[in-house]
Amino acid sequence: MATDLNQLLQVLLKSKIEFVVIGGFAGLIHGTSRVTRDLDICLSMSEDDLEKLRELLRPYNPKHRRNPKEKLSFLDVPQNFQGWKNLYLETDLGILDIIGEVSGVGSFDRIKKKSVSVELYEHSCRVMSIEDLIQSKRALGRDHDLLDIQELEQIRHRTHNRG
Repeated sequence: MATDLNQLLQVLLKSKIEFVVIGGFAGLIHGTSRVTRDLDICLSMSEDDLEKLRELLRPYNPKHRRNPKEKLSFLDVPQNFQGWKNLYLETDLGILDIIGEVSGVGSFDRIKKKSVSVELYEHSCRVMSIEDLIQSKRALGRDHDLLDIQELEQIRHRTHNRG
């Protein structure tokens, strides 16, 4: 599967769906060096937003990736989004993880409130704050997250001393 996460992000930015970039891609935007293989976003997970997302992704063949044997189409499943907290999709442009609540940080509204706005591809893009990114990675505690925390803390220190 070819991956073009930059194009996937551009598709999302051109839409009217409110989201915040989180995870490894947010780290890259803040200046970390680790390569990421997916695009993680935080979304309200409302029925309306998820229906908009379904239509937006239609041309990119979105499939659920958590059950590799079935690879159910996101265009067909679920029929309604009630109770869904996260979605893990594979598209023609790459992997897109949609998270409703981030471990150690909280809900979309909380994350959006503390997010920062950056200009990307001639659009305003909400990105998880460095503080929230560190907090979420600390909550996950995986080896690569612990390495990311060190780098994010250095970036935060440099940025804070510049300001």
